[in-house]
This record gives sequence, structure tokens and C-alpha cells, in this order.
Amino acid sequence: MLRQVAERFREISEGKVSLARFGGDEFAALGRFTSDQAAADFADELVTTARRPFRIGSRDFAIGATVGYTRRQNASDSVDDLMRKADIALYRAKESGRGRAIAFEQQMEREVRERRLLEADLREAFEFQKLSIEFQPIVEARSGKVASSEVLVRWDHPTRGEIPPDVFIPIAEHAGLILPLGDWVLERACSVAATVPELNSVAVNLSPVQFLEPNLVDNIASILERTGFPAERLVLEITESVFLKDVGSATDKLQQLRDLGIKISLDDFGTGYSSLSYLRQHRFDKIKIDKSFVAEIGERSDGLAIISAVIALAHNLGLEVTAEGVERQFQVDALRTLGCDMMQGYYFGRPDPNPMQITNISKEDWEERSPSTAPRNPNLRSVS
Repeated sequence: MLRQVAERFREISEGKVSLARFGGDEFAALGRFTSDQAAADFADELVTTARRPFRIGSRDFAIGATVGYTRRQNASDSVDDLMRKADIALYRAKESGRGRAIAFEQQMEREVRERRLLEADLREAFEFQKLSIEFQPIVEARSGKVASSEVLVRWDHPTRGEIPPDVFIPIAEHAGLILPLGDWVLERACSVAATVPELNSVAVNLSPVQFLEPNLVDNIASILERTGFPAERLVLEITESVFLKDVGSATDKLQQLRDLGIKISLDDFGTGYSSLSYLRQHRFDKIKIDKSFVAEIGERSDGLAIISAVIALAHNLGLEVTAEGVERQFQVDALRTLGCDMMQGYYFGRPDPNPMQITNISKEDWEERSPSTAPRNPNLRSVS
């Protein structure tokens, strides 16, 4: 495969650039371009030529190329400077979804410096136990009672204030911190939740990087054994990006986790490219409707239609459905009417470090509310 890729790159590089392979699947090209557009055209050509199928033996294989590039702007720029800037652009291109070419911009370098500072602070916060976890309530739609909770990791920076997980989790992944951090979150969550039998289950997010860890199943089993937390009360939430990075062993790992008694939830359902195909290929216990669909209730007529179709599909497959991002009364009413099993969002209260606090959440008397007219999900055990 690498020989064929190199040959294609060599063909389009002839007379334009010097081509090198750095190792693994990384290549570099160095040449003179008359304009920014000429450099962009060549970078796009590299991406395009890698998209065509490759024939090896009797089989065709599809891969892709991601390119970061820069042009020399200052006379003082050395080859090392150019490579560093191209590498920064490559990192941005990979973050943006791969299979594309992106030019270096000065702002990217400032962002890299900022990310490195945050990475150093994150390492210190983790080492000195300055991170914490909180529990967000998940409520049964029919009874209005707290049945479960999602565990959220928090970082209160001493000078920057609270830094959201969608900022520092990618930094942890890139810095190689996500494995020890993920183990710490899981062990802390299980230890605390073991003291709150009122919660039927506790949900913990699993990073795609964690899922790639060969010893994942053994690590989780050890954590459950150390904390005494029943596997049947643990829900692991994964996104479909897991399958993009670990196609081969994903099914085996999921089955091994389910064999332990752990439940698996497909998170952010409806936002990816192949969610339906994953439901066919792998066994799940739950799906979570992404908050973007819930936010459209009352604003777009097709939003309710999509949610209704997802709930019907899930129930036919024997899956439990949780809607995320519930913040308004009319969203609660709509989701109950459609037969959604569980709801999660600020409407039911903010996350709390003490799971005992979220079990005491009290909203309006649900007995007096209009009941759901949708059929009950036979796969859902009611909260007593």
C-alpha cells in the first residue's frame, strides 16, 4: 500500500517538488510555488489522488490523505520552521475531519502555544488531584423519578475558571493523559455511586482513545472489583467515532463488556454518518438522542418527527431511549407524549458532586400531568 501511495505522489510531484517519506504513513513535499493558489492546488491534488481505490491482489482498498502545508513568508524561515508550521496545519486538518488540505495560519501557532500551556496545567491538575466529578440526574419519563445519572468530569482552573470538558478532554487525548484520567474518573464514579443504591445505574463516557486500549476490559473489571460496584449498574457511553478508529475489535470488546453485565449506550445518536448501520452491526442497550434534536422541539416541525422515528426504531430493537439537553417544560411534555424512556438536562437540576442530592430532585407532581399516550417500552424496568 505504501509503495502504491508513494508512486502516485511521485507521479504528481515530478518536476515540482522533492518528495520524502518520514516513516510510517507520513510523507513530506518541499518545492517552489509561484503563489498561494499554486501551493493549495498541489496540496488538493495529493488529497484527490489518494482517494482513488488501491488494488492489492484481487481486492480494492480505500484510504485517504490529510495535508497541512505552508509557504515561506519570511527570509529567516528555515526548513525546520516550515516543517513545524506544516505540521501544525496538518494537526488542524486532522482535527477538522481528515481527508482535506489546510494551509498554515499564524493564529494556529498561537493556539498551539495556548494548548501547550493548558496541557501543562492539566497535567498538574491531574497529578495533584485538582479535578473532580459531578453527577447529572437522568429521570424516568413516566414517573419523574431519578433513575440514573451521568458522571461528568470538572476542571476548575485557578486563573481561567471552569474549563469545559470539550476543551480539555481532546487535550488529554493528545497528551496521552486520557487513559489514566479515564481510569480515575471511572474508579471515582464507581466508588461514590456504590454508596447510593437509590441510583439504578451510573453512566460514564468512554473516550475513543480509551476504547483502543488493548487492556480496556481487564482494566474496567479490576476497577469494578476494587470498588465493589456491581457491573449491572454501570453504563458505558460511547460515540460512533469508536468504530471509525477500532473497526476490527469493536464488536469483541463490546461483547466482552456486556458479558461482564455492563450496559452499553450509543451517545449523540443521529449526529454521525452511520448510526443506523452501527445499530445493525453491534449490540447496544441504550441510545441517547443528541441535544441538538431536543433543542429544535417547538422550533422545527421535522424535529419531533425525527425524535418520534428514533424512539420507535429503538423500541423495536429493544433499546432504551434517553433524550439529552432537556431544559424546558414543553420539551418534557413532548418527549413524554412520544414515549421517550429517560430524560436528562438542566430542567431536572444541575450536576452535583453528591449523588444523594440529585436523587432528591423534586419537580411538579407528575401524577397530575398528562400521561404519555405512547406504548410503554417493555424493555424498561420502572423505577420504584
